[in-house]
Amino acid sequence: MIRNPNQDQEITSMPGLEEENLEIADIQKIAASQSPAQIAMRRAQIEKMEALMAQLEKDYDAFKVMEEKIQQAAQDLTTLKSWYFSPEWLLDYALDEAGAYEGVDRGVLSEDGLYNLFLDYSQLGADLARASVKLTESEDEDEVLEAKV
Repeated sequence: MIRNPNQDQEITSMPGLEEENLEIADIQKIAASQSPAQIAMRRAQIEKMEALMAQLEKDYDAFKVMEEKIQQAAQDLTTLKSWYFSPEWLLDYALDEAGAYEGVDRGVLSEDGLYNLFLDYSQLGADLARASVKLTESEDEDEVLEAKV
């Protein structure tokens, strides 16, 4: 919502912009009739959108790095699961029970520890999948571009 500084009321959009099929000439007429207060509101909106764009560009770079880390984690998780569900894990578990691995970190021989790790990653994967869908749920880019022409 936009607060109109000349009136103590909120307005949801600029007058005349509610129509879906405005021609460029209509937009130009609306632009020419804007008061200084309306222009100030539009300027504040532009500044807000500029900040959002800058943040999203910065986030994109961070997300690309995160994507690489997720790919590596997926490979590592597959390796760990393959070992855990193989006879090798059972052999290492039995050797640990016999005291062969004293002095070695052996959290990987804890069924609860591995189960919780696998469950955590499964939940994280589901959460990331839901979040990634939100990035692609927005209007089709072609529709947005067509609306701008």
